[in-house]
Amino acid sequence: MHDRFDCAEPKHAGDLRAVADAVDHRAVQLHDLLGEVQGPALARFAVGTLHAKRIAVIDDSTAYGQGLATEFSKAATAAGSTVITHEATNDKATDFRAILTKVKGLRPDIIMYGGSDATAGPLVKQAANLGIHAPVLAGDGACTDKMSSLAGDAIVDLVCSEASLPLARMPRGADFEKRYVERFKVPINAYAPFAYDAVYVIVDAMKRAQSVDRAKILAAMPATKYDGVTGDIAFDPHGDLDSAAITIYQFKGGKKVVADVIRNR
Repeated sequence: MHDRFDCAEPKHAGDLRAVADAVDHRAVQLHDLLGEVQGPALARFAVGTLHAKRIAVIDDSTAYGQGLATEFSKAATAAGSTVITHEATNDKATDFRAILTKVKGLRPDIIMYGGSDATAGPLVKQAANLGIHAPVLAGDGACTDKMSSLAGDAIVDLVCSEASLPLARMPRGADFEKRYVERFKVPINAYAPFAYDAVYVIVDAMKRAQSVDRAKILAAMPATKYDGVTGDIAFDPHGDLDSAAITIYQFKGGKKVVADVIRNR
C-alpha cells in the first residue's frame, strides 16, 4: 500500500478534492466493467465451454440489465449461437413464471439474465421449480453472496461473472488483504482493491502531469502504465482497460468457485 497518501488524514483533503475532480468515466473504469466486457465474456463461456446453440435472453429493463443482455446477445450471435427469444421484465418483479413458461417451451440450452440478485434469485428458483434445467448466466449484479439464499438449492444452475480476477489471484491481492484487515479490523470489502487502484491511477497521472488541474490530469491518463493491486493497468484508445479479466463463477455448496477466467486480450 502507499503509506504516504493516507486518504483518512484531513491534511490530504485538498489532494482528495483534486482526485475526485479528476475522475472521468472515459478514463477510469476499474470498478465497473459493465456489459461491454462482461457480456462478451459470458457469451464466450456460454458458446465455448457450455456449447450453447439456442439461447433465451431475459433482462430487467434497467440500463445495466439491458446493456449486459444486449452485449451478450451480439457476441453470442457472432459466435454462431441463436438467440431464440429476448424477454423483458422489470427490476421490481417477483413472479417470472409467465416468461419462464414461454422460455421452457422453446427448449433453450441456456438462459441469460441481465439483472441484479434481487430478481435473479427468484428467477433461478422459479426456473428450477418449472423443471427448466438449463443453466442461467448472469453478470456481477447477480454474482453476490445473497444469491445462495435467494435461489435456494437452484443456485447450482447459476453461472455468473465478476470484473477482474478474484482477490486470491490478483498479483498483490494477498498482501493487500492482509494489510487491509490489519488496519481496519474488518474483512476486506470486495471492491476495495479496485477503488484503491482507481485512486492511485489518478495520483499517478497527477504526478506525471505535475498538476492538479482536471484537464491536465485527464490528458495524462491515456499514457497510464500502472502496476496495481489488481494487475497491470493501461487503457485502450476508448478509455477502457487494455487488458481486462472477467472471472466466471459457479456455485458449489452454496459458495462461489472459479469456473474460468476470460480476458479481453
